[in-house]
Amino acid sequence: MKHYRICDGKFEFVKEISDSGPAPSYIIRSKCKKFLYCTSEIPKSLESGVCAFSCDGNEITFINRVTSEGVSPCHLCFDDSGSYIFVSNYMGGNVVVLPVSSDGSLSRACQAVSHKAPLLINDEVKIPNRSSAHVHQCIYLAPSSTILVCDLGLDTVFSYSWSRTEGDVRPKLSESSRWHCPAQAGPRHLAVHPSGGYAYLLSEIDCTLAALKLDATRGSIVPSSQYQYHPLMRSGEPTGSMNAAEVIVSQDGRFVYASNRDVSGGNRDTVSSKFEVAGRSNCSISVFGVGDDGASLTFLQQVHSRGRHPRGMTLELRGGSPVLLVANKDDGCDSRLPGGNLVCFPVDNETGLLKVESAVVTEGTVTDGGDGAIIEPTWILAL
Repeated sequence: MKHYRICDGKFEFVKEISDSGPAPSYIIRSKCKKFLYCTSEIPKSLESGVCAFSCDGNEITFINRVTSEGVSPCHLCFDDSGSYIFVSNYMGGNVVVLPVSSDGSLSRACQAVSHKAPLLINDEVKIPNRSSAHVHQCIYLAPSSTILVCDLGLDTVFSYSWSRTEGDVRPKLSESSRWHCPAQAGPRHLAVHPSGGYAYLLSEIDCTLAALKLDATRGSIVPSSQYQYHPLMRSGEPTGSMNAAEVIVSQDGRFVYASNRDVSGGNRDTVSSKFEVAGRSNCSISVFGVGDDGASLTFLQQVHSRGRHPRGMTLELRGGSPVLLVANKDDGCDSRLPGGNLVCFPVDNETGLLKVESAVVTEGTVTDGGDGAIIEPTWILAL
């Protein structure tokens, strides 16, 4: 894990945080702003874990690390109290609950909920688009005390209540409903509209974005055959060449941003070794306008991500103006080095459009691949 400072839209390396463990991939900050938590997403390993850090200005100090009780933890979120973290184990196919102490340290898991394949739907066997369950994200819905869980492998969004029953010391997850996506969709991430009435579902495999109505009381997706699935792929792109990655909604609920990754292998210019931005890679960021009620999406813009594999994105205010920060995991647009880059796109506050001509791309800050080099970033969190 690396710490950068953003100055005048540029990324300046601060220091390496060596205690983050191998393969750090996702970071969240506590509501009190004093602590950070990071997944250690070790592929195909039960040594995967979650690390806790204290955060005081530029000082980020390791506290402890616990196992994720599953393989490849790829996402974290808090409950409303901030006393528990829900861990999404992608290869483990399970959701794990970690207690958080007042000093920021993590305790071993107090609950693990596993998904199984195949599912039975209307007494018929549901064939997953993968060989097993793959939990990719949990979203906590405070009004209903529930979490929505995207299972990419089972093409299903699960809803779990988070509550105590008589005699329980801690709250527990209990499944309350399931919503099944179109076959082979691969639901990856959800972003909830500020009104709480709609969620925007990004499906990785079929590269679509949809606005889904939420039942605020039950904390579940309302079934409907009328949902529109907006494609993120350009016309003519071959099926299977792209995988969608991240979706976020602006704080005012007016715009939604979604990233799409070229997984066809990519190419570099054989003479300069430079990545072809407008050439053979189609990695992109798409911008959608949101209707007044939150139910509709209107395509506004699609731009190149200025790198390959835009896995992580976040919207932040810098100097009173919004910016979209993007972590491109793989080869950047100007680098001769292996690895990825970070990009800062200024955002037009009125239209929501990305100001491509003003984007700042930072990569290979240390040409010998030293501590300051940006290698395969997967997530970006502004402190």
